[in-house]
Amino acid sequence: MGVGWYGGWLLGALPVAAVSPDGPVLRHTRAWVVETPDGSAARLDPSGLARWRGQLILVSDKAHFSHVYAVVPADGRTVQPRSVGTLDAPGAGSDREGLAVCGDTLWVVVEQDSQLVQVSPVGVTAVIDLDFSTVQSAVPPSLQWMNAGLEGVACAPDGRMWVAKEREPRAIFEVDPSTGAALAVWDERARTDQAVTIDGTTFWPSWADLQFSDGHLYALHRDGRRVVRLDPSTGRETAAVTLSYDEQLLYADAKPYGMAEGLLIEDDAIWVVLDNNAKTMNAGPRSGEPAPLLLRYDRPSGF
Repeated sequence: MGVGWYGGWLLGALPVAAVSPDGPVLRHTRAWVVETPDGSAARLDPSGLARWRGQLILVSDKAHFSHVYAVVPADGRTVQPRSVGTLDAPGAGSDREGLAVCGDTLWVVVEQDSQLVQVSPVGVTAVIDLDFSTVQSAVPPSLQWMNAGLEGVACAPDGRMWVAKEREPRAIFEVDPSTGAALAVWDERARTDQAVTIDGTTFWPSWADLQFSDGHLYALHRDGRRVVRLDPSTGRETAAVTLSYDEQLLYADAKPYGMAEGLLIEDDAIWVVLDNNAKTMNAGPRSGEPAPLLLRYDRPSGF
């Protein structure tokens, strides 16, 4: 199907709308409901996107969906993930929150255990415990992060790697993938972020995912509805786009912020996945049930 389903919510969607101080406002051109791998109504909660070996893949932060899954967006209204490899491994945590691909190696970040899991086509090859002790002057000790921990990972062809702390305060770290040690933190963000209260609900500026592409580091700013382009050496913001979506229309009783979890930047597209967040859908093939959405945006020239 085209873009007209969901009771008209996607009718007339345009690749680019107005221009704001945060860059052009993008409207998604396609949307798919993401089914569960087993066809059940369980929460899938996708938490990271990547392109690996030609396939669009995702992971879930739910322990009972412990694989890497491929999805194939097509003309239908839904996509059903299929397993392309397990993430079960001795010592590896289950709160998987982000994906990064360098060559044929896939990296998965584990939030509450502060781990990097290295995956090759043959399976998990390493579980690396991250050490943030050298940067504790900028952020609280990682044992205190709990559910405001790591939410994204990115890697560069030259071996550099970054992980993103979600909030309270948010920060991006450069880490050594061979030792797990934090090499640097962009503490200007960690020190200056402030909570914002909207309609009686308090939100912290939150990172939800990272990706390195064409010499830039891209970060999904969940609560700001933005994808920002950063200088990978300094963390300085060099460009941004604002994403248009409204989970209050898509989901019953949804909060106005906080459901975008996964980011993938490609030559002509920006992909974002919204997790279930325990909310039921208002319409579509999973109306009345919790289900995530995969959204595709046209990538603006020069971004």
